[in-house]
Amino acid sequence: MSRFIELLLLSLVLSNLASVASVNAQPQSAESGATSAQLIVFGYPHQIADPFTLYPIRLLRAALDKSGAPYQLQASPVPMVQDRSLREIAAGNQVDVFWSMTSIEREQYLLPIRIPIDKGLFGWRLFLCTEQNLHLTEQIHHLGQLKKLLLLQGHDWPDTKILKSNQLRVITSNHYSSMFTMIATGRADIFPRSMLEVWKEIAELKHNLHVDPRLSIYYPTALYFFVGKNQPELAKRIEDGLNLMIQNGEFEQLFLAEYGAELAEARAMKRRVIYLDNPLLPKETPLQRKELWLDPASLLDASAVKSR
Repeated sequence: MSRFIELLLLSLVLSNLASVASVNAQPQSAESGATSAQLIVFGYPHQIADPFTLYPIRLLRAALDKSGAPYQLQASPVPMVQDRSLREIAAGNQVDVFWSMTSIEREQYLLPIRIPIDKGLFGWRLFLCTEQNLHLTEQIHHLGQLKKLLLLQGHDWPDTKILKSNQLRVITSNHYSSMFTMIATGRADIFPRSMLEVWKEIAELKHNLHVDPRLSIYYPTALYFFVGKNQPELAKRIEDGLNLMIQNGEFEQLFLAEYGAELAEARAMKRRVIYLDNPLLPKETPLQRKELWLDPASLLDASAVKSR
């Protein structure tokens, strides 16, 4: 076989492979496989093996299904920390949607879907600490006493500004995984974590930290889906789907399936709760829609809840 024919055959094989790859890369409808499906990309959360198992993604997929229009939900090409996902959305780059705690600043450059996917419980914070520091909260009953402790948070988290605005002492870190080491080595006294995430962190990270059994804090906030300002149609599609799920009970079922055990634990332990102010909460937050929210007062005996 001549060199020319060999090269020609090789070229044809490569061309066929490229065609197959091109077909496989086309957006596919979640139901029909039509090539007209809308491609919707979410930020691939850093350090998550399979993002499609996450509660926000399962909720997002269920909401999108309600529209009946074809779509393909896809993770971003590379894992991203929260701040980068939000910046990519704002810039109109490779991410269309992500979920995060709201703030006045975030709602200025992103378009929020104002339905709290956490029912407001992201603001109920339990304390991770070492066994040696479990005694620190024994005599803490109000905010003034809590100010004696050193708290740990992420440098770009809205929580950090909220805690500091309540005159609490806070140190920060840029790296999520390093925070557990910082607490374990005594760099801070306690690490406030959402009551919806702290138990999974203990199970998955298998560290030797403990959840303080006596005390917690709460500030009003919401975990929303965010899209770009240039995507109002996508925002409406998600919002309409979530509202339909709330009306028919699917939202509550999915929420309880994910977090029922955490709610049961919170009721059983009956930790003291210190309420904090949240100056970052936008005035547009739909607090009047009572069906969207839970807070410690609705789950605990009123005597356990402290206003300040």
